[in-house]
Amino acid sequence: MYFPNTDFLNAKLGDNASYTWRSILSAQEVLKKGCRRSIGTGKDTFVWKIHWLPCTENGYLTTIMPQELEGIRVCDLMEGQQRRWDDDILEDLFNSRDVRLLKNVPLSIRDINDSWLWLFDEKDQFTVKSCYRKLVGECDTFNAVFWRKIWDLTLPGKVGFFLWRTCRACLPAARALVNKGVNIDDKCGWCQVEKEDEMHVLFECQFARRCGHQLNRRNKWLWNRVAVSVFGTTSAATNLLEDWKKAQLEKPRSKSRLSATIRRWQIPQRGWVKINMDAAVFEDINTIGVGGVI
Repeated sequence: MYFPNTDFLNAKLGDNASYTWRSILSAQEVLKKGCRRSIGTGKDTFVWKIHWLPCTENGYLTTIMPQELEGIRVCDLMEGQQRRWDDDILEDLFNSRDVRLLKNVPLSIRDINDSWLWLFDEKDQFTVKSCYRKLVGECDTFNAVFWRKIWDLTLPGKVGFFLWRTCRACLPAARALVNKGVNIDDKCGWCQVEKEDEMHVLFECQFARRCGHQLNRRNKWLWNRVAVSVFGTTSAATNLLEDWKKAQLEKPRSKSRLSATIRRWQIPQRGWVKINMDAAVFEDINTIGVGGVI
């Protein structure tokens, strides 16, 4: 057992700790910030070892603990069997800050056990969602407004999703893949100079300045060593532009932003001939392929 003589909130990393234990313990700080002890009988809560004061910044007592009182429990601060604080004990043991907070702790008249509550949830119950939001900082109003503006943009679904992934640094750029343990070079596959992250692959790379459809062309080269022609890249970018134009004409839809825009082949107008074509360059065999369908 990692902490045989204490609880998780007071556990230490120790010597030669395993990767698993380090990962588990990394959540300790956010749990300390969000967990508070709800006092029932007070028999299950140590006075100095558990954060049980009603303070979001620091739920621990700040009074220096006398060594001989290390093991006292919250029930020892009450008047006998009555559910009220012994003011004389509080004034003798604790500083003014702790006394003020102690007197604000609600005491139940029922005979119930002490329990845990979670500060970052309206129902005082721990949820992975509320803990995640606390960790990544999405609980603040600014971020909530920012993401709402992102999803309210009039864009094709796949473009909105791509924008969200870019803002969240979720694109499979080389630098992100290396950070996740993928054994590849983190330099840009085209310029071979700068480290490839979202900003570089979309805006800073010289090829990105000439053509906005960089990511698809870069992925085909990085993983399959297939070089897509400038014509093919430009054609794909033109299709994206058409998707965007169509999105501007559609009425806003609240729940369909995530769905990808489906492009279907359409019959050309009377008197017109439609040609669908693409091209690719295979540098390893010095070959260029061009195909077209009328």
